[in-house]
Amino acid sequence: MNRNITVEGCYNVRDLGGYSTADGRSTRWQVFVRAGNLSSMKGEGYRQLTDYGIKTIVDVRDESECIESPNDWVHTSAMHYLNLPLFGDAMSQNLHWNPLRGRHQHLHQHYTYYLDQCQSQIGAIMGAVIESAPGTLFHCWMGKDRTGVIAGLLLGAVGVPAEVIADDYAQTNEHYAPMIPEWRVRAEARGENLAHFDRDVFSLPETMLEMLQHLTAHYGGVTPYIHTCGVPDSQIMKLREQFVE
Repeated sequence: MNRNITVEGCYNVRDLGGYSTADGRSTRWQVFVRAGNLSSMKGEGYRQLTDYGIKTIVDVRDESECIESPNDWVHTSAMHYLNLPLFGDAMSQNLHWNPLRGRHQHLHQHYTYYLDQCQSQIGAIMGAVIESAPGTLFHCWMGKDRTGVIAGLLLGAVGVPAEVIADDYAQTNEHYAPMIPEWRVRAEARGENLAHFDRDVFSLPETMLEMLQHLTAHYGGVTPYIHTCGVPDSQIMKLREQFVE
């Protein structure tokens, strides 16, 4: 099957199926799909998602993001929609918390901060995607950072090796590479810190590897970390049953 899914009005839509696990099996297709923002998606895009078998959308953007760029199509859709922010407005607006304001030098430090500080939110997201009937699509804005963290946890929990997870994360570069030069010009015109721009816009495999190493060093691995987030063994078993061949 083709990992990249064409959806009109949406970028970076990818199936997490077909990845080999450490025990020689592989992840199932059409169970979990990761994506960028869906707010520009129209009727044709909805038809494409429906035809692909998507039944649930889990939107991990903040509440204010959903107000500013809503997924309007969900109001007339039979598809189940959940907004479960990985941060939430209250946390994102806290100047002392927000790592995107320059607190961290490297992108993986953003992710490890998310993992340490957003465990209840991550537990809610993981529980929702596990309990939803396949296929489930989850997304943030670019489908890179928040979406990448959730994808990494799902793949890691079923035994996909770290190098494979990092390669999946890095595929976002292919989807956005043609647009990055224009974005950089706009960022420079707005007076943004270009070092921060370059840090935040790319999805290098090393970033995901560092995140996974943090989970091993501080929690004992992906599965023990997910337990810390309140996801019980029964849900992890269900995840493995539905996501692995």
